[in-house]
Amino acid sequence: MFSFENLDHIRADRGEFIVGLKLGSMSKLCQKDYYELSKSNWINENFAFYETTLNEDRCIITWSKSRSERDNKAREEILEKIRQKLAEEKKLTKKFITNRNYKKYLKIESKDHCELNHKAIAEEAKRTVFLVLLPMLFQWKHQR
Repeated sequence: MFSFENLDHIRADRGEFIVGLKLGSMSKLCQKDYYELSKSNWINENFAFYETTLNEDRCIITWSKSRSERDNKAREEILEKIRQKLAEEKKLTKKFITNRNYKKYLKIESKDHCELNHKAIAEEAKRTVFLVLLPMLFQWKHQR
C-alpha cells in the first residue's frame, strides 16, 4: 500500500521507485500550487506537464485532455443521479446520504434538507491533474 512512510523505507534501502497518484490524495496546501495549469509546458492541446519537487523528490504534474474529459463525464453522471434524487418527492436527508461521491457535491443544510454545493462542484472540476513522483536519481530532461 502506498504511503510516504513506505517511500522513506525504500529510500533508506537506496531503492528506486516511480509513483503515480491523483493529487486528491495530497494535502490541500500541496495541491494548491500543483493545480495551476499556467505553469505547465504544453506538448500539444491534449497534454501538458509541470516539473517541480515535493520535499526531496522530483515530481512531474501532468494534465491530459482525455483524462479531464473522462473525469468531467463521471462527475456529470454523479451529479445527474443527485439531481434526480433531489427532484423526487422523498428528498435526500443527511441520514440516507452514504455515498461518498454524493456527499462531496452536496451541501447539507439540515438533517432534512440537502442541495447541490455549486462551489464544491466548481472546485472539483479544476482538479484534473495527475502527480508522478520520481526519485532524484532519475535524470530526465524535456527535449523539444
